[in-house]
Amino acid sequence: MTDSYASQVADLINSEVLSHYKPALLRNANEFKPPVVELFSNTNKSTYVKHFGKNICAYFSIRTSDNKNFILIPYINSGYEISYDEIIAFAVKNISKFRTSDFNLYLCQQKNLKFFEDLEKYLHSNNYKCVNTSHVLIKEFYTPVKQEYQSFVFSENGLVANR
Repeated sequence: MTDSYASQVADLINSEVLSHYKPALLRNANEFKPPVVELFSNTNKSTYVKHFGKNICAYFSIRTSDNKNFILIPYINSGYEISYDEIIAFAVKNISKFRTSDFNLYLCQQKNLKFFEDLEKYLHSNNYKCVNTSHVLIKEFYTPVKQEYQSFVFSENGLVANR
């Protein structure tokens, strides 16, 4: 993927994040620009975009740290219908270009995205099983408002107490 796609990919992902997660999970284009030098990374990452005309309808990331276990992370624009079989076949084909022996492909499913339920139905209907669950900790963007207040207790005869 090139720099020219970075802002489109960020827009795609931001459009697919569920509303109540957006304050914490919005992405910017700089996160998708390829690094100038990536010398000290143990992870090999390949990224792909799927076009529909001039629009990007999907973004895929395939990562590995050992060249045997690969993680597919898809981001799909909910305005387009893309087969999950097509996504997985695409990943397997691209991994097979570099691997001649066996490998494992894991699909990352994120609950904070709009297509989560569709993907979950697909995975269950094809008897895929969950092998790992993890949670993302995010900074809380809501802080309590400190507010001074007075309370008054009233009775039939008027003000009883001022607290």
